[in-house]
Amino acid sequence: MAIHRSTLIVNGLDPSALSTQYLAFSEQVGIGAWLRSGHQTFADLALSYSFYDRYRDRIAVARTVREIRELHRQKKIAQLLGWQSAGQLSDDSNLSVTSSPAIANLRGYYELGLRTCGIAYNLANEFGGGCLEPDIGLTRNGRKLVEEIHSLRMVLDVSGHTGERTSLDALYGDRKSVV
Repeated sequence: MAIHRSTLIVNGLDPSALSTQYLAFSEQVGIGAWLRSGHQTFADLALSYSFYDRYRDRIAVARTVREIRELHRQKKIAQLLGWQSAGQLSDDSNLSVTSSPAIANLRGYYELGLRTCGIAYNLANEFGGGCLEPDIGLTRNGRKLVEEIHSLRMVLDVSGHTGERTSLDALYGDRKSVV
């Protein structure tokens, strides 16, 4: 148990709702950091921050590795925020990412703590294909999105829900022969 308690255990992908019951469960099993990933609107994040304020002695948003380690040292859960799909940008602004308000939206969410961002969740969106449409590549807006994610030094999530071609385009750019 000593090794377990001294190890930083990360719940790497969990869209569970914030609740005192889930917080207690996470503490009981020794979760040190929790990547809460899902469709988080501005309103969702505002409510989340109210929860963090109420339980600041147990959980806080972490924006850096240093903050994750410091919260672990304090025996608090480090809350990491992420999206599995950048479709949220379109939903919030009704604008494409080529326009500055949508880019500003990503920056705004970054300032609120968003640190991971996927491109598409299962189905294609204006940025690229989802896993159910593996042959759809990264769109022009998707390329701009990837550039912005990198410029903010966020984690680009091209795991299971993003389509194969979109993922490869995001990883390798315009290289046509990737295998």
